[in-house]
Amino acid sequence: MRSVFWCALAALAIGLPACAANLISNGDFEKGDLIGWTLSEPGTGKGWLGEIPVPTQVFSEAAPMAIHEIYIGSQGDRHIRRIGIIKDVIPPKGYAVGWTRAGIHDQRHPWISQIIRVEPGRYIMNASCDGIAANLSYPEEKDVTVGSIVITVDDNITPQNKGTIVFSRAFKSNESKGKWVTKSVSGVPLETKTGYIQVKLQFVDDSETIAPPKYSYVAFDNVVLELVPASAK
Repeated sequence: MRSVFWCALAALAIGLPACAANLISNGDFEKGDLIGWTLSEPGTGKGWLGEIPVPTQVFSEAAPMAIHEIYIGSQGDRHIRRIGIIKDVIPPKGYAVGWTRAGIHDQRHPWISQIIRVEPGRYIMNASCDGIAANLSYPEEKDVTVGSIVITVDDNITPQNKGTIVFSRAFKSNESKGKWVTKSVSGVPLETKTGYIQVKLQFVDDSETIAPPKYSYVAFDNVVLELVPASAK
């Protein structure tokens, strides 16, 4: 009873939801869009090496993911085109977010991120998300296609910067093999001096050319971040 009282009191004092409510906005993507999230680079959608990456997709069983191919045109310029859809990647519920890639190895690792503001201090963190990954050309290779969730704090956080990592998990294609898996952590101490926390979901594909109709993909759903002030424990 006393711990519940302190949880509620601390939540009221700093503006956090009582008793570890999810702080992620639209973490299940059930709005059918990316409201609450920021694309790789605000206003451009560019990946970390500068090139525009394959598009970020919010999808459902009724509106499945498109397969995007990266290719070089007749003038030597880089293009991205839609070459098909994936009907067998179905979100655990409703909508999910993800990326697909076929064609040349010129991926640029796109991501989406969300920055959360809390009162500076010490917390106990629970975090989890569902993920799926596959690479039809390199199904058994380790680390070739990966979906990663990274939670960071402080260090001049922007959508592009990492900050200090407090949680990082990867959905590897040779582990997931086209099946949804869950990554989670609970009871982890988290301290922020600035009150800024960033959650980043990223598609990392280091495989060589994937000749269509084969492709790779990564998707995320049900992203959760819960914080309880350490003093409430």
